[in-house]
Amino acid sequence: MAQEANRRFMKEGLIILFFILFFGFRATADQPEGYRIEIKCPQLPEKRIILSECIGGKLFPVDTLTTNKRGVGLFEGEKSLKDRFCFIKLTPSLSYDVLVGQEQILTISMSDTSRLDNTRIKGARESSLFASFKTLLSKQKEKKESLTKELTITRDKKKRERLIRKVKDTDQKMLSAMNKLINENRGSFLATFIQAIIAPSNSEPEAYFAAIDLSDERLWNTFFVPQKVNRWLKMELGSKPEAFEQKCTWLIDRAKGNKLCERYLIEKIFVFAEESPLIEMENLRYNLEEKYVAQLKEIFPFEPFVLRMEEEKDRIRSCRIGQIAKPLRLYDFNDNPIQTDTIKASHTVLFFYEPDCAHCHESAPILYKEGFEQFQQAGLQVVAICLSDLKEEWEAFINQHDCHKWINVWDPERTSYFWEYYDISRTPAIYLLDSKGTIIAKKIEVQALIKLLTNIYSKN
Repeated sequence: MAQEANRRFMKEGLIILFFILFFGFRATADQPEGYRIEIKCPQLPEKRIILSECIGGKLFPVDTLTTNKRGVGLFEGEKSLKDRFCFIKLTPSLSYDVLVGQEQILTISMSDTSRLDNTRIKGARESSLFASFKTLLSKQKEKKESLTKELTITRDKKKRERLIRKVKDTDQKMLSAMNKLINENRGSFLATFIQAIIAPSNSEPEAYFAAIDLSDERLWNTFFVPQKVNRWLKMELGSKPEAFEQKCTWLIDRAKGNKLCERYLIEKIFVFAEESPLIEMENLRYNLEEKYVAQLKEIFPFEPFVLRMEEEKDRIRSCRIGQIAKPLRLYDFNDNPIQTDTIKASHTVLFFYEPDCAHCHESAPILYKEGFEQFQQAGLQVVAICLSDLKEEWEAFINQHDCHKWINVWDPERTSYFWEYYDISRTPAIYLLDSKGTIIAKKIEVQALIKLLTNIYSKN
């Protein structure tokens, strides 16, 4: 009986142990991964501090705290902050960046806010190693700057040689420290990031991005890679438009296999082309839109830049620089049809305007006096296209600005579908065509048009 009781006790004990282990493990595994970042900053008692994360090269707020009288506070939440840079905003003008790897429980001690490079981090290996690396980097940078300054004022040949060797030794120590971090932490976010920041020897894309896996999402959760892409785009801007576009395509291909990273790259290039003053960038944007907007819409249907790409793709399809302007059948004041592609001129200005548009009223007299009257004898024509369907408004505009010598037309019945072929999202919308009807300038201010016309006709 005693043996049977013992066997039953052992069996029941094993079952209980199994349930404890199984459900205990499940309970632990099911707990959401979260962050716990303690801040110790005696110089900032009772201060509000903000925690932000970097995603895709952009900063997003995550959490806030208010330190106690000893300058201690805690960020804590269920959100995962793994494999990204986080930024702790201590004051409006002072921030500290933290590399967060796989461990999200850490303590950050800041003894002196004037020397944040001496900040210590405990509890998370990658974060701690990166903080130590930044301290070393700061010291080596100060040392190199001191040596370089001494080198600039030293004339003694032997002393200069010694200083040059010391500068090289400083660089080598930093490189050795970086390589040690890489070798001892391979595969980690820390190692991948350190590898990426090692400076390339030249700006050729293959070399410039050799150490960077652009399909690695973790590298896009930094400012470094997005800024590096921007710098490269600026360096390559001097290339011919076709070559520049090919290089951009090559760059996007480097992110293939990760749709999110591919999207980041396309957005970077698209925004760069949007902000560029070069007219050739319009064709680059359109080709990006033509090639990528459909697949981006499937995965990121509500992303603002994707919606912007889609909208612009339709808007500039038929009116890009270098294209033949779409012929329009319009009507003069007596309802006689005017076909725009039959107008004979050395250059033609298409001036789309609205009679109640203040900027149109400002631009029309400048265009008439400084553009049309100056270059009419040289063959310039202006086709002024009224977008209103109220004839009295149209007539009043013409009379007010005394622009009767222009080719004044309109399309009250909207039979030409002009809005399908020309971007008139803002008025006045100005297009300049050459003698063959090719668009050579578009959507420019009237003063810029006058300068362009002056340059064109001064060469003839």
